[in-house]
Amino acid sequence: MFTRTIIMILLVGLMGACSEKPQQQALLDPAPPAKVTIIDRVSGWNVGEQDAILLDVELTSEQETEMRDLCEVAALHFPDGYWVNYGPDSAYREITICCSGREYVLRSWHPLYESNPNLVVGSYGVTSLNGQTREEVLSHDKPEYIAQRNAFDEIDRELRRRFGDSAAPPVGGEDK
Repeated sequence: MFTRTIIMILLVGLMGACSEKPQQQALLDPAPPAKVTIIDRVSGWNVGEQDAILLDVELTSEQETEMRDLCEVAALHFPDGYWVNYGPDSAYREITICCSGREYVLRSWHPLYESNPNLVVGSYGVTSLNGQTREEVLSHDKPEYIAQRNAFDEIDRELRRRFGDSAAPPVGGEDK
């Protein structure tokens, strides 16, 4: 009985310590610097290849103000600040937006896999078009997924339009 009581006291103490630490840490951590990046993460997927940094820009205060519309799109569609839309051991595009004290990290494999004109990426994974268009295949997918996918594509296109790009134009977004 005594051992059981001690274990309960320790568990309650640990739970309290764990729940307070992130709150305390959040108060100590400064807001992330205003920045946007787009990276094609392929190194873990394709041995010998390097991740491709497509965009890496630290924002001036004026640019950060101009980014509010994209931050609003991100906040609307990704309220938790992140989106993970890729399968195990797969390549994916990562967009990171830090503005107005918030950070959004969005990851999706559809821009990379849909560079193949015969593939489409849905909420269920990668599949063949089998003679259909992407619009036809995606019209049967979950509306929530389509909204997030479209928001990802809009953010990707708009960041590249505003800040340029050091690589190929976005793929997958033109033929939704």
